[in-house]
Amino acid sequence: MAQVQYHGIIDPSNGCFHFHPGRPRFNTRVPESEDDSTLMTIPPSVLDTWTNQGSTSNSSDTYSSVQRAIENGRYGLENEDFDHSYDIHLQGSYANYTNIYGTSDVDIVVRVTMPFQEDLEDLNLGEKNRFWDNYQDLDYDWEDFYSRVERALRGYFGRDALEIGDKAIKVNSESTGAISKDADIVPAADYRKYSEFPEDGDEVYDTGMYFKTQTTGRPIVNYSKIHREKGSDKNDLADQNYKPTIRMIKNAAKHAINRGYLSDDAVSSYYLEGLLYNVPNSIFKQSDLQDRYLDIIEWLQNADLGDLPEQSEMYPLCQWGDPDRWTVSNAEATVEALEKFWDDY
Repeated sequence: MAQVQYHGIIDPSNGCFHFHPGRPRFNTRVPESEDDSTLMTIPPSVLDTWTNQGSTSNSSDTYSSVQRAIENGRYGLENEDFDHSYDIHLQGSYANYTNIYGTSDVDIVVRVTMPFQEDLEDLNLGEKNRFWDNYQDLDYDWEDFYSRVERALRGYFGRDALEIGDKAIKVNSESTGAISKDADIVPAADYRKYSEFPEDGDEVYDTGMYFKTQTTGRPIVNYSKIHREKGSDKNDLADQNYKPTIRMIKNAAKHAINRGYLSDDAVSSYYLEGLLYNVPNSIFKQSDLQDRYLDIIEWLQNADLGDLPEQSEMYPLCQWGDPDRWTVSNAEATVEALEKFWDDY
């Protein structure tokens, strides 16, 4: 196979490889004759298969079982001794319709909506005073809710079925006959990031979810519902091609990992979605899947990955020193692996 020549520079500050916008494009087409047989690419039929959504029947059954556990009148939140409002919803690939074949765990959020955690940083003094005139601290916190959700799951599925992780409670499908897929349940509290609290009119805030790690108690805030809404909006703007393309790239990344081009812990489904969210809609509108794949990689190679937002647009996609954010080096390694997989297919 002909060697692909890379043109770029090494950034001495972080050792990351950066591509020049004018670099030669890599192999771009299916061989047209025997003389072109060294130019291997991913066939259109394979790319088309990769755009398909994986099965959702087992995930739906698993979600329903967890919902019954949480709402159980004996162990769960519908018991008369629990008097707080709450919400249950999917998050991750199944919620965003970007799951591929072989996707394993079902991610579920159980969220107490009142009381809530708040961020008042963007309010002025008068607005903060109005907030405290309207709300008061309650003697109930996230730790109380976590314990209650754990109790509900333990009572319904059995103690041996639970694995307490750093961020989620796993229900192991092999330890209980009640679910067909493993479930990762995140007990969380509503999080309100306020931008306005006017004297006359409605308070304005973005809604996220708040929880803590089990090992260090580090608070984590994410905006899974905004993430889902933004993804749906982009899918509409991209002629319904955004989510199928995410599935196509996820499959390519999975194969790149299997070939050793990329470390398994260097990328996640969530980060891939955030990366692709920044690609212009015009590229997703292309009907030719090979052109779409190539143009996505080329656009990402020319982008400053450190300046991209994640899909919710509430945080940067990459941030050094934050254990809950992606790194620029891993993002660049992902793009390089997707290119190498194309060239070596």
